[in-house]
Amino acid sequence: MERFAEQAVMDAWQRYRMRLQIHVSALPEFEQYLGRVSQEPSFRQSTEKDQRAEGLIGGAFVGEAIRRVHGGTWLEEVPDLKDAGPFPLKLARNTIWPVTWGFKRLINGPEDNVYHKYLVMVLRQTNGLNYSLEQWTNGPNGLVPLTEQPSK
Repeated sequence: MERFAEQAVMDAWQRYRMRLQIHVSALPEFEQYLGRVSQEPSFRQSTEKDQRAEGLIGGAFVGEAIRRVHGGTWLEEVPDLKDAGPFPLKLARNTIWPVTWGFKRLINGPEDNVYHKYLVMVLRQTNGLNYSLEQWTNGPNGLVPLTEQPSK
């Protein structure tokens, strides 16, 4: 994942002359980079496989920046959550999916802001953010959104 993160740094420089360092302080600027990539016609017209590859590279940057500051371990998958996405990052308090964050940001736009997810999921900061989280659970056919609150 470290090599993919380095690829993101090179891509940002080659595409837009953005000079980034793999660090959480660069996440707001990297969010802008993902926004620019997501608007490129070449990205929008590319195959889903190519879009996922771009999400992998972007998510690797985000995750590696977090790992370098907060520690953690890259995993190939979480055994109980195989459908949750590739390459989760196991932190001390939780597990996050930065590769999924990167892909969703590219596809869905600013509503899936990777910097805001870092603030909420890692730093537990919500002040000033208008943010909602969708919870998922294991269903009979894989992961499904948890749409109802359990009754007390």
